[in-house]
Amino acid sequence: MRHPWKIGLVQINSNAMNYLPYSVGLLQAYAQEHASQPDIFEFLIPIHKPVSLAQARWYFREADLVGFSTYMWNVKRTLAIAQAVKETNPQALIVLGGPQVPDRAEKFLRENPFIDLCVHGEGEAVFLHILEQLETRDWQTIAGISYLKQNQFVYQAPGARIKDINQIPSPYLKGIFEPLIRSQIKPTKWSAMWETNRGCPFSCSFCDWGSAVQSKIYSFDLERLNQEIDWFVKYQLEFVFCCDANFGILPRDVELARQLAATKKEWGYPRLMSFQNAKNATERVYEIQTLLYGAELNSEVTLSMQSIDPHTLESIRRENISLESFKVLQQRFTRDGIITYTDIIVGLPGESYDSFAEGINTLLGQGQHSCIKFHNLAILPNAEMGHPDYIAKYGLETVEVPLANAHRKPEEAIDGIEETQELVIGSKSMSREDWVRTRVFAWVTGLFHFRKEWLQLPFILLANQAGISYRESLEWLIQAPERFPLLHAGIQFLIQKARSIQAGDYEFVMGEGEWAVFWLADEYLFINWILAGQVDQVYAESEAWLKELLKQRNTEFSEELLSQAIALSRLAFDLDMKPGPFEITLDWNLWDYYQGILKGEPVELRQIKSSYLKDWEGKPFTLENKLKAHERAVFHPQS
Repeated sequence: MRHPWKIGLVQINSNAMNYLPYSVGLLQAYAQEHASQPDIFEFLIPIHKPVSLAQARWYFREADLVGFSTYMWNVKRTLAIAQAVKETNPQALIVLGGPQVPDRAEKFLRENPFIDLCVHGEGEAVFLHILEQLETRDWQTIAGISYLKQNQFVYQAPGARIKDINQIPSPYLKGIFEPLIRSQIKPTKWSAMWETNRGCPFSCSFCDWGSAVQSKIYSFDLERLNQEIDWFVKYQLEFVFCCDANFGILPRDVELARQLAATKKEWGYPRLMSFQNAKNATERVYEIQTLLYGAELNSEVTLSMQSIDPHTLESIRRENISLESFKVLQQRFTRDGIITYTDIIVGLPGESYDSFAEGINTLLGQGQHSCIKFHNLAILPNAEMGHPDYIAKYGLETVEVPLANAHRKPEEAIDGIEETQELVIGSKSMSREDWVRTRVFAWVTGLFHFRKEWLQLPFILLANQAGISYRESLEWLIQAPERFPLLHAGIQFLIQKARSIQAGDYEFVMGEGEWAVFWLADEYLFINWILAGQVDQVYAESEAWLKELLKQRNTEFSEELLSQAIALSRLAFDLDMKPGPFEITLDWNLWDYYQGILKGEPVELRQIKSSYLKDWEGKPFTLENKLKAHERAVFHPQS
């Protein structure tokens, strides 16, 4: 028997952020805590960022076991490293776990014969059992693994989850990451993942969260969590991603939010955090997010919906908060000056172009004027949606595209390895051409309703005063003919980009020169119009084309009111980029009307001479500053 056994761990994250490798840190912490002879295992410093195959071969040349945590952003490099290590060190046991290891693993194992064991489900106890069988390599008593034995596929179903998850030591508090932190040659700003509980009572078919941890929620002790918060301060973490599926689902989450907010205010760390909000605990979510936002831990608050269509929600087994609850939360956050956003997924099973466009129309009508983030639907192998029967039932058409992150440069393809993802680009309910229409509608919504509120006020006026829905206004812009050259060319660009995604192109558009990072397609168009000095022309074309909509609808809505709304929007477009002073005189109380809509406190639209003045530097377009501005009597009614 040779000792110590050398154990390597790999959890590759993006080069863009220095995430501590939390998942494999849990494996090491659990093993060192509960092994019958912990001293016989020597853990190497984990690999946490992309490395070359040559580096991996050298680093693991004497390892007895190498364990990998896989997800969509690292699976190709993980497999390449695993194969390279096996070729260099054939005696090393190669173990893969994580969400990208398919539950139905036979094909995966046969396609990657260098893998010795696949781990399914919760990994800490399973990994320890594997370590303790390294001498015998007898796996038949270990639950939750798959492997090939004499070319026969063996699947051993996962056992019961760990109910007392406090048995799993914190890798932060146990010092697991200190050797990694000390090993850095240059000062490094670290980010971390953080669990306060495990479990999700929901079973959305597009998500592998529920399949990974099932429904019952188990919690870590508050004492441990408070100590981890102190650890984040000690190591001055830039960003912490909370891995909870539904932060705010438990009453004690309010207490945690208070602790986080107090710590940030006293010590300044962690600088930022990200949370997935509970779906239904609306009052608790409001209290929590108000605390976090007030401490500048959150830059924005999620009010996720994914879809509004009842048939689609049934298809994906999702339950949203009610639209009334959504509206109330949206208005409360807006009144408090807290920015919100709503997640919507493009291409969900059961969704059609009409149901999607109508859903966006509903969200805007319910007061979501801060932000809607549109995401292309990606297939995850262990989500219900990844099952062949589900794919066949809904006729999902997919394409493999390179993986990229918005607002970042492309990851360096070390050794020519580039990660990819599988996107849905059509279904029985949404043809490929309708997917293009849907994708373009989403981009146009983002461009004209949300990017610097380009045409938000005109859209609100048309919807509330002329009976022309948000959907109708947006679709009208999409139909802009060639005599409106910038609008028409912009829409054609978006259409071609959607088709290029269907052909396997990046989701995003690469900018040029100093703007050479990935941009959302609508964002790229927006920036190009600004850089080319075409903003005034786009506004002019939009005004002329929307006036033709008014004529077609034969509405009594005043064209002059539309012109003044666009003039105010154009002025607002520049307010945070130029010092001013700015002043505009209108024939209607448009600014007050607009603010009333945003806050859910309607102000009657009146035809009254109104002057608006901004005579200070800085951005006024947060609600707090708008209200301060109003207190300074920048609104001067004139007779």
